Amino acid sequence: MLHKDFLPKRKGSKAIMMTRKDYIATAEILKYASNKTHPAVFSKIVNDFAEMFAKDNERFDVKRFHEASGYNVPNFTSR
Repeated sequence: MLHKDFLPKRKGSKAIMMTRKDYIATAEILKYASNKTHPAVFSKIVNDFAEMFAKDNERFDVKRFHEASGYNVPNFTSR
């Protein structure tokens, strides 16, 4: 869960919407770090960004962001 203070703000307390360019740049940075970071930490970071971006933009595609950042969502199966 993200703390509300981490969401971008501008004067007058209106939130600044991020752009597709920002989402792509973030995914590229995360992809670079994907094999240099402990998997549990990487998962937390990617999902925190995805949550923040989804709150910022209702059209944000979490699945596409996961793919672009190199995050493989664990596929849990039951026996």
